[in-house]
Amino acid sequence: MSMRVNKTAIGLFVVGALGLVILGILAIGSGRFLRERPTYVMFFSGSVNGLRVGAPVLFRGVPVGTVTEIRMRVNPKDLSVLIPVYVEIGDAKIQTQGSERLPRDVKAQQEMTFQMIKRGLRARLEMQSVVTGLLQVSLDFYPDTTPKVIGVDQRYVEIPTIPAPFQMLAEKVESIPLDEILDRVNQAVDGIQKLVNSPQMQGMAGSMRQAADDARSLIARIDSQVDPMAKSLSSTAGRLEQLAATLDREIPPLTSSLKNTSDQAGIALQKVGTTFSQVQGITDGDSSVVFRLNRAIEELELAARSVRELSDSIDENPQVLLFGRQKAERRRK
Repeated sequence: MSMRVNKTAIGLFVVGALGLVILGILAIGSGRFLRERPTYVMFFSGSVNGLRVGAPVLFRGVPVGTVTEIRMRVNPKDLSVLIPVYVEIGDAKIQTQGSERLPRDVKAQQEMTFQMIKRGLRARLEMQSVVTGLLQVSLDFYPDTTPKVIGVDQRYVEIPTIPAPFQMLAEKVESIPLDEILDRVNQAVDGIQKLVNSPQMQGMAGSMRQAADDARSLIARIDSQVDPMAKSLSSTAGRLEQLAATLDREIPPLTSSLKNTSDQAGIALQKVGTTFSQVQGITDGDSSVVFRLNRAIEELELAARSVRELSDSIDENPQVLLFGRQKAERRRK
């Protein structure tokens, strides 16, 4: 009995094979797999622990290539070790401004990279993730740095490298003299212990306790004197208020009396002046009587003016009677 052939399966197989052939032709025709990519070499001075083959190469965060190989070169003369890292940089993510295109020729691309190195293109290692600890290669321009070229592998263009940030931090930490700092800290602690346990410090502690006791006693005495002093001040303030009230009652009558006295003095002065005029008309102008009368009149005028000024001062500032004119003016200011 012959087996029956499934025509549907045969048809699907043929269609799938044709599809694979077409995809292969397109891929080979596009040159994606046959295109030669430029390879570059880098020499990192520190450890490359965390850098793996296939790690990305980024230019300011844009993926432009991958790490293809990591080797180790040993110089048998001085046993120095170099770690070359080889990377391939493609042009899939690189575009140009304007109508010009990137050169397809590998030599031309390497020449362009060489010009970028002259302008400050440098490579350094960076963390991909703090959790995994994997590294990646980062490219950027650092024109202020001096290019350090090893020149061991002349087959490829060498991109100079600079230390990674974590590497520079580690070098700074290693340069810190931790042993010396710890020795100084221990010496300082020993000195503090000796000072605390010394007899002088014990005596000083006793003096400080005595000073604290004296301060507490002084504060207690001051507290005991505060209440009597406050009562005395309150009593003095009450007396001053009574004195001010008395002055308010007594000063107005005194002011009126002084004004009346001043007015009477003015009237008397007028009478004296009239009398003097009469006497002057009778007596000789050069006699001693006339001279004395003139002098008496001047004194009366001065007295009347003084009384008037005193009356005005008391009327404006009653404290003149208690403290005098100068002190009263100062207290008033």
